[in-house]
Amino acid sequence: MGRYRGRPAWPYRNKSEFFHGGSTGDKIKGVADQAMGAIKQGVGTVVGSEKMKVDGKVQEIQGQAAVALGKIKDAVKRGANSVADAINKKFQGKLRYVPLAASNPLARP
Repeated sequence: MGRYRGRPAWPYRNKSEFFHGGSTGDKIKGVADQAMGAIKQGVGTVVGSEKMKVDGKVQEIQGQAAVALGKIKDAVKRGANSVADAINKKFQGKLRYVPLAASNPLARP
């Protein structure tokens, strides 16, 4: 139960791995931090708390950094995938399995 075709229904071990593991999680966390930072700044302005306004601005900047990190991870992932695709196209049909010789110590029995 909770599995689909042999795979776990939730591929992450916990929420922390989801939010800190990939580019999508970074972007989601970043947008949430930006929103919370803006709210803190607004509340700080209404209440007159300079500390709350500064905390809000810091959290908003952290959110912008997290979104930027997510975009960088996406770009790196796209670049790696395009390189892998180019290699696969170049060698498609040219590579074949060659069994190891019996005298090779790495050969399977």
